Amino acid sequence: LKTLEEPITDSIAIMLVENVKQLLPTVISRCQVYDFSRIAKSNISIETQKKLCEIIISVLKKDKLEIYKIANEILSLEEKLEDILEFLSSIYRDFLVVKAKSKASLINEDLQDFIINNVKHISIFSIISSIEIIFHQIKAAKSKGNKNLIIYNLFIELQEVL
Repeated sequence: LKTLEEPITDSIAIMLVENVKQLLPTVISRCQVYDFSRIAKSNISIETQKKLCEIIISVLKKDKLEIYKIANEILSLEEKLEDILEFLSSIYRDFLVVKAKSKASLINEDLQDFIINNVKHISIFSIISSIEIIFHQIKAAKSKGNKNLIIYNLFIELQEVL
């Protein structure tokens, strides 16, 4: 509790817990809580997953992204935008698991090599920021926001946190 009340300047503390209800309310009130238990294995196609992994690599390697082109590619997929965003959140959650050396299992076990090979290109701070960005865009998608705007905002913001 003392660490949470008086953190070291510019520090980030990450607690991974299996049951948040076992934490003291005073601890929870000082944290941002992300519930990864509701993120399930994606039901989007393998082709879509591969395409999204290629896009993630471009973002992580800080390639100059043509956001208009990426948005058109994503919007032309036959998957629902919410499913695509949920898949992206599961990838970044898996990045966090690997980066934090957690004992939690990966959601995308079939993409373990991709995750391990690319996690070195991103800091824990960037992973957490990326998850926040993706969750914000999931909320926008669920409230029937403009799909183009959601994709543009997503990739502009992801580029900024790297």
